[in-house]
Amino acid sequence: MWKINVKTSVTAVQILFCITLAHATGPTVISRLGVINGNTRNGEFNGKVYAVNEYLGIPYAMPPVGDLRFKRPEPFGNLTSPFNATRYGNMCPQSDFLQVGVRSTTEDCLFLNIFVPTTPKDLEQGHAVMVFIHGGGFTMGSGEQTPGHVLSWFGNVIVVTINYRLGLFGFLNIGNDDAKGNQGLWDQRLALQWVQANIGEFGGDAGRVTIFGESAGAIQVTLQCIYPANRGLFQNAIAESGTLNMKYGLTENTKYPAQLLAHNLNCESDTNAGILKCLQNASSENLLEEIDKLSLDPNKAALLKFVPTIDGQFFLQDPFDTLREAAHKLRDEVKFLREIRLINGVNGMEGGMYLMFVSGNFTGDPDQIRVSGSEMKTTWIPAFLGQEMPGKEIHESVKQLVAYEYTNWGDYEDAREMFVKYTGDLHFNVPAVMFSKVHANDSNAKSWFYRFEPRLERHSIATPTWLQKANHGDELGPVFGYSFDYEKYANIKNYTPPNWEYGLSERIMRYWTNFAKFGDPNGNGSVFWPQYDPDKQQNIFIDRQDSIGHYLYAKEVAFWSELLPSVMDDIGRGHAHAYKSEGPQKANAACDTRVPRWLSVLGFWTLMSFAMKH
Repeated sequence: MWKINVKTSVTAVQILFCITLAHATGPTVISRLGVINGNTRNGEFNGKVYAVNEYLGIPYAMPPVGDLRFKRPEPFGNLTSPFNATRYGNMCPQSDFLQVGVRSTTEDCLFLNIFVPTTPKDLEQGHAVMVFIHGGGFTMGSGEQTPGHVLSWFGNVIVVTINYRLGLFGFLNIGNDDAKGNQGLWDQRLALQWVQANIGEFGGDAGRVTIFGESAGAIQVTLQCIYPANRGLFQNAIAESGTLNMKYGLTENTKYPAQLLAHNLNCESDTNAGILKCLQNASSENLLEEIDKLSLDPNKAALLKFVPTIDGQFFLQDPFDTLREAAHKLRDEVKFLREIRLINGVNGMEGGMYLMFVSGNFTGDPDQIRVSGSEMKTTWIPAFLGQEMPGKEIHESVKQLVAYEYTNWGDYEDAREMFVKYTGDLHFNVPAVMFSKVHANDSNAKSWFYRFEPRLERHSIATPTWLQKANHGDELGPVFGYSFDYEKYANIKNYTPPNWEYGLSERIMRYWTNFAKFGDPNGNGSVFWPQYDPDKQQNIFIDRQDSIGHYLYAKEVAFWSELLPSVMDDIGRGHAHAYKSEGPQKANAACDTRVPRWLSVLGFWTLMSFAMKH
């Protein structure tokens, strides 16, 4: 009986395959999930024609609606066969934060897209696979925004882009089993499991998988790299402008913003059960509208933070503590991290993105933005320090020390570049270097570091003309071979990159895809890119002409990770001693008398700065 059933089943599949081929106009994959019909995209890049097979909008998880809202994703299972994979699936619910006309309220959104080269596989077991996790501040974006056809063709790799739940829907954590948070991270993991199970049928090699991401996507790439249960799902990782030790990317829970939202929806908001019932019953459209309203209130906007949380499952403790302990306590999370080959890096002027917040206008002329030295000292330095050190009392002397370090002494009234450097160092540059130091601090670790330098002709976010290096997100165009829709997502019409940018794009695509195929970015590159290690700290500058450097941001890392904490500890001990010996009324005054003790440190810092510049 078993043999008869098998023959009958095989015959049925063969008949279905023949019928499908007769009606299909594009490529077809016969998978264990069903017959999948795709589309062949033909195009041209830098004078070269290409053809790539696309399979778009494939569901990898059950729609997270109804009782599945705020829960871990469940596998989708078999597809309706034949499945038409010629259109992108819905984007996950999100507001139009950047005011570019992209908004979605549809929760049935957990889809992935596969781009397969038509050229022969580089290894018998299949093409190397690159899975992209998009950025967008955990609140916006989709796999549709970064089509992988040019990268797939150029590097002869399979590229997969995914959607995952965002904002409230992707990261609600109120501390009970019905909403434990990190839904977006679990979505990504399920997509990676789907790739392991199915990519072979598309010609992929499940033993050569690279995950890569940008901004919040890069943060999540590095978070996936410290979840030991992910062993075997991927072997390489590329983090573009984001690492897990950026303070923006993690919090204890999201109960307070959830409570705020429930209160504004006129729900009972004093208990977890009441909050969850309110948010579970509201429509996605109403939830997004209420979030948009709250975002207009500057006192509440900063509190609406739905990001990855310490849930006791994906993270047993704060990942920042896990990295900090690595010097003396090697947890399994760090062991797994060091098993992964890593490319990590930043752009030349990451802080340029924060200029939009100075003006409060994401569509205005960035050249009109002004930042004075006094504004830096009295507004922006305290504001961002408060973000960086939530819940800590920051002594005035600490603010003065930071202001000293980030003052434009040549023109006090023009502090725009120092604002960009300050925010870039604080949020991107220093965390990136510190993350790579932890990763590379092992004889078996394979680690590379880059800085993407060039000022491109067009930018994905508003960028002033005086910004002389790459802004945040600028590398995405070259990485994906200028394949995304500039008009739709950046309001840039009829854009054709200049020739030198095409050359730049080819070099960075070669680095990325060499890494995916061989575990090393080198091979046919313009320079040899050495591995990063904590002693030599070598990096590549990716520019019009690539070059190699050493000790990138070494001074800034020392300032933020050594000097400033020691000053704060010194002031704290002084305050505690004064409180104990003289009482609270004299504590602050006693603390102020300790300032001259660290002014000598500041003097040393001045000399160090001068020496490094000359």
